[in-house]
Amino acid sequence: MKEYLLHEVFQLQEKKPEDYEKIVNIINNPEPLPRRVPDYMRKKGGVWFWTGALTMFAFIYEVITGLIMLFYYEPSNAYTSTENFLHTVPYGEIILTTHLYGAYIMIALLYVHLLRNLFVGAYKRPRRDQFLSGILLLLLTLGVGYFGYSLSGDVLSADATDVGRGIAQGFPVIGNYIMEIIFGNGTQVSLFHRLLAWHILFAGLIAVVVAAHFFLAEAMTIMP
Repeated sequence: MKEYLLHEVFQLQEKKPEDYEKIVNIINNPEPLPRRVPDYMRKKGGVWFWTGALTMFAFIYEVITGLIMLFYYEPSNAYTSTENFLHTVPYGEIILTTHLYGAYIMIALLYVHLLRNLFVGAYKRPRRDQFLSGILLLLLTLGVGYFGYSLSGDVLSADATDVGRGIAQGFPVIGNYIMEIIFGNGTQVSLFHRLLAWHILFAGLIAVVVAAHFFLAEAMTIMP
């Protein structure tokens, strides 16, 4: 199946027969894991091939700092626990601030990664499923960012949850049910318990989809 797809792609792109045979050989006889980084990734301009790895490293940092903050976060007293973490926990300001801006960096890197693959045609067969899993990762990342942004309990958090409630209520018939599932029964304790639960759930889903995304990358091999 892979050979058929590659033959079709190479016919469309008018590649040389020896190039086709070389790529088929790479797919049928891949290097053992862990595979060495291709030479072109170390050359000038090779940074564009590292955008996915950089996004993964940003996610790992978010998980580590997020787990540290989870030990101190109290959904029943969201704002005070956030303030206490900032001012009483050693290096709390650094951890929380870098967690916040690390999320911005992760989202930016994810957009760069997706747009780069879109412009160079890396979304085409046989990497279509890999690209679609990247789109899913973008949506999950935006979701985990929204719920995390709303956990602090400050004015910006309240504004973000109000916007979310408005969007949920905009759905006909099921709007109120969606709002209750996502934002709880209307009490502050219920709200922040739900936000924290969704934040952790989305982070877990990202980890699962990232694993599948990297499996597809290994299955299709790493090629320019």
